[in-house]
Amino acid sequence: YSSEGNPWLPGGLAKWGLGITETRETVRLFDGSEATLTIQNSANPFYGPDVGDIIKWGAKYAPCMRSSIATDTYESIAAGESRAGCCILNGQCGVLNQTDCNSFNGMFQGEGSRCNSTCTLTLRPCCYGATYQCLVQTQSYCNALDGVYHDEDSLTQTCGDVNCLNDICGLGANEEPGNPPRQAERLFLPIFLHAGVIHLIFNILIQISLGKEIEQASSWWRFSIMYLGSGIGGFSFAALFVPDQVSVGASASIYGLLGVDFVHLLHRWKALRDRWSALSCAVFSAFLYLIFGTLPWIDNWAHSGGFFFGLLFGNVFLPFYEWAGWKRHLGFIFSAALIGISFIIILTLFYENTDPEFCSWCTFINCIEYTPGLCDDL
Repeated sequence: YSSEGNPWLPGGLAKWGLGITETRETVRLFDGSEATLTIQNSANPFYGPDVGDIIKWGAKYAPCMRSSIATDTYESIAAGESRAGCCILNGQCGVLNQTDCNSFNGMFQGEGSRCNSTCTLTLRPCCYGATYQCLVQTQSYCNALDGVYHDEDSLTQTCGDVNCLNDICGLGANEEPGNPPRQAERLFLPIFLHAGVIHLIFNILIQISLGKEIEQASSWWRFSIMYLGSGIGGFSFAALFVPDQVSVGASASIYGLLGVDFVHLLHRWKALRDRWSALSCAVFSAFLYLIFGTLPWIDNWAHSGGFFFGLLFGNVFLPFYEWAGWKRHLGFIFSAALIGISFIIILTLFYENTDPEFCSWCTFINCIEYTPGLCDDL
């Protein structure tokens, strides 16, 4: 894709298709020689941006929301640079370890040393990729990786001097090195984002067919609360169980509408003539969307959470046809209390438990590798 983008899609398009694409780039190294890099990128089956841009726009992605494995990666990189020092070669310089400096026939100034104004800094920290990756390299090398070359000032010389999460997460992130951005807005922004044009059209068609009846049965403001509440609940659920997987889309809210539809169906059950047909249609729709959720950046955990919260929000906000009196009040109180308790438990576990192996099997229902490399960027 073009890193310069185009007028209607900031960041440009990823290559359309399934799996991994490869490109080769010629780069200039520290000593002036050239090398060829083979760069792998994931294609986008929905005709849209690459995973890096999806994250920058506000996808659900835990490293941008709380402490995570990315924080540990920063600490590991910074510790690995503790024995590095300034390397000077032909008036150019940068901070390298002694082995790398010697491989370029440079002059190593000693462990822990920093370069000063007597040489030109051409090696700078380069943040690249959707995960926390950083190299001290030339600008040519960094550009080939589609990375961010940090040459802000003369003090920015090592990966320990920068916070790559600021570059990965976007949305105005400006945290000190080692600190996550803590962007809680990623629990609701994904509702309004999509992985591509195909994803957007698919969700619009489903939403029109499913949402029309529910909005007519409730009202626009009740519908809005059920829609947004289910979406936020769905992505909170997904953030807990698959925190490091990137996901976007209105499907968490759509699954919430499915839950609301089940409640609506239950409350009209005796009045319906084709009740079993309506139930079969709802079950088939839920199953079909789960299959769709095995593609990249679409989250079956968000679907499940959205459905759960949709049942509860529907019980609170839909009009009741069959229940009245104490049954109506009891259902309302129970569902409203369970909504609050569920949010408290899910969000507490999400922010307190940062173990990446918390649910090691959870990723398997979210993306199936129909082609090699399809799920590599998740």
